[in-house]
Amino acid sequence: MNTDNSSLKSLRESSHPYAIRLRLILGNDVELQMRTPEIRFPFAEDYIIRIVNEYTSPREQANFIKRISVHLEAFSPACESEHAGKKLTLSLLFVAASKRVTLSFEKRIGNFPFAIRDRTQSTGFTMRGEGRTFQQIRRKKCQRKKVSMEFQSKSYFLS
Repeated sequence: MNTDNSSLKSLRESSHPYAIRLRLILGNDVELQMRTPEIRFPFAEDYIIRIVNEYTSPREQANFIKRISVHLEAFSPACESEHAGKKLTLSLLFVAASKRVTLSFEKRIGNFPFAIRDRTQSTGFTMRGEGRTFQQIRRKKCQRKKVSMEFQSKSYFLS
């Protein structure tokens, strides 16, 4: 696979402004080693696919979990990018089921796990947080008391 950026046919952002972004969480059974933080290569003759390493927390790194985002670029109408996003999502689900690899989509607000974005606009900033709480549990010594209970039995008859 040639990942040289000079060989990619770049479509102008003014004529093909739409792209999709799909954020993935790869489980510990998926091996992905990238020499650079971003890889670009042609996809289906007219499009460009970018795979970008995302920030992974130290806790996730200890469990061998990886976060990536897949960008599929250079769509003219937004509906075409939505259609391609659906196909990409179903293709990844099929690969995960058939090869038995752990793959999850990062939760999004909306109907689909991908976002349609305008390449001419900034993607903005993203923020991710993680918090933990803990409490120390102290044992109290309890004295056990013997309690005697008396039960009274009563019989009721209905007539």
